[in-house]
Amino acid sequence: MNLKRILLVIVVGALMLSLAACAEAQPFEPSESPAVPGSSEGTGMSDGDGGSAEPTVLPDPLVLPTPEGDVMFIDGEAVPQDEFYYQLVSLISAYEYYVGESIDWDEEIEGQTANDFFLAEAAESVIRFRAIERGAQLLGVDLSEEELDQIEQDIETQIEDVGGREVFDAALASQALTEDTYRYLIYLPQLYYKMYEADYGDGGEYAPAEQDVEQYYSDTYMTAQHIMVALFDDEGEVLSFADQQAAMERLEEAREKALAGEDFYELMQEYSEDEWMTTETITFTDEMMPPEYSDTVAGLEYDGISDIFQIEDMLVFIKRLPLDGDYYEEYHEELYDEYAMQLFDERILEWADTLDVEYTDVYEQIDVQAIYGAYFGA
Repeated sequence: MNLKRILLVIVVGALMLSLAACAEAQPFEPSESPAVPGSSEGTGMSDGDGGSAEPTVLPDPLVLPTPEGDVMFIDGEAVPQDEFYYQLVSLISAYEYYVGESIDWDEEIEGQTANDFFLAEAAESVIRFRAIERGAQLLGVDLSEEELDQIEQDIETQIEDVGGREVFDAALASQALTEDTYRYLIYLPQLYYKMYEADYGDGGEYAPAEQDVEQYYSDTYMTAQHIMVALFDDEGEVLSFADQQAAMERLEEAREKALAGEDFYELMQEYSEDEWMTTETITFTDEMMPPEYSDTVAGLEYDGISDIFQIEDMLVFIKRLPLDGDYYEEYHEELYDEYAMQLFDERILEWADTLDVEYTDVYEQIDVQAIYGAYFGA
């Protein structure tokens, strides 16, 4: 998995956590409600007609265990601390989502400690935000007055939806966010997409030609079939040695039939235990599959069949096929955007190189695991 692509996901979707936090703050009726800040009584708030409205229990502000002071400066301006730490926890959340498991803080990631890895990636994400702004300035692109007004209207709607200004402010504080940073995190993805559509949409100066998209597909994707058997039973328990041997023998039998030219898809239906593969073939990039799988396919000739090997708790062998042309036709729009966004991402990196970035001593003092624990209650 290329983690640089995760940063792009964060650039275009950085608001998920804070939006969810605002939506969760709702009035309810506890048996004994604490005093609500700003109310005249501890058991409720006046509704203006002599009655009593439902009390709103506000979320507590999130206090992160962070060292005091600015973390980094870009072109002489301090990066808001809440933005940096929000980028940090967003990246960790995205990483866990794409990897599919919690972080082992004792394991290295790409040759670095987990702490150093996430710090560096968070800093890069912040830099990319500023690089997008730098690119927008160079291109003379910005949101229109109408688009900026819509952001303000959306925020006002969110304030109303969650029960008013007090609840909204408390929801932001529960995410360790200020309203200015929240507004910026709404603004930036919209600016990103406006720039992308202007330059890479229909008629855009940098819109890739069809033959370039086809070449990208050819260079990046592979098509394969596989037959897989599990080394665990229906209850998730590891098979006995004898049962593992039987599973291997069963897979060897299937492979011999495949090498003899029997229809591979029919063999899949007879032997394979991979419930996730519901189609006759799979088309993928190396980022979509475990390295052992994609590397094995890349090393095969078309119609070549691999040896049996193990991926975690599964035994598998693979047949590589010519690239699926139907997949290209079906997912052409997605492939176009994928390639065009890759080109745009390269330009963002070029703009990033023009920025003057300075790290402070605070950066080296940050305990990422402690921040993660405070944010996610881990």
